[in-house]
Amino acid sequence: YIYHMLRPLRSYSLVEKLLHYWKNTGESGEQFHPDDYPAIKQYQPSLPKGRIPEPWFGIPSEAKVFYLSLNPSHKPNDQSTQEPWRSFCQDMMLERVSYNRYLSVAPSEAITWFKRNHGGFSDVTFPNICNLRLIAYPSPEKSDLGVIGQYPQLLPSSQLMMKYVHTVLVPKARANKILLLVMRSPTFWGFEKTDADYWDGGLFISRPLRTNSISPTSRVGPRISAMLNNVNMS
Repeated sequence: YIYHMLRPLRSYSLVEKLLHYWKNTGESGEQFHPDDYPAIKQYQPSLPKGRIPEPWFGIPSEAKVFYLSLNPSHKPNDQSTQEPWRSFCQDMMLERVSYNRYLSVAPSEAITWFKRNHGGFSDVTFPNICNLRLIAYPSPEKSDLGVIGQYPQLLPSSQLMMKYVHTVLVPKARANKILLLVMRSPTFWGFEKTDADYWDGGLFISRPLRTNSISPTSRVGPRISAMLNNVNMS
């Protein structure tokens, strides 16, 4: 997948387009975005029933720290199919969420993930830190996504997310206006794989790891702290 072959979107804010793109799905709570459904129907990935799209975790229009991953996870006996979490995910697509609400409705496995990965940044995640997913649909394993997992550009929603990252976030990160942390699946996101951690301004590309930790004690923790302190001081 070669991002540079895509024409950048013009004449409007890409973050507004991204939010508008998911607005109807957020309001309806459908399992798939209608633009993605033809590819999903054709390739029939093994997606859990009862989950709805989670294209991001956070508030994209306000965040100053972004980190990238392939898609949301799903564990056996996951309670994320229950109504309080579904409602939260709907409102997250509409940017109507808060930290306190997350703690009140998230299933235990989701909170365990959150506390482990975000650590001492947990209480400032909303609205400062946002996890963007290239594929919005939860799955237990990447292999369950089938062909879509190998070629996420089959999904229109993935194409839009890719354009948003490369057209908007990458230039801002290189100018140190935000942090953009490529922690997992760099090649899927259109970045070159690296054997060592790499910084270009506020753009970070990680060496291959199985963790997405952005806690204060992680490799990226000090830079996140500095960015959030600058935001609070401004």
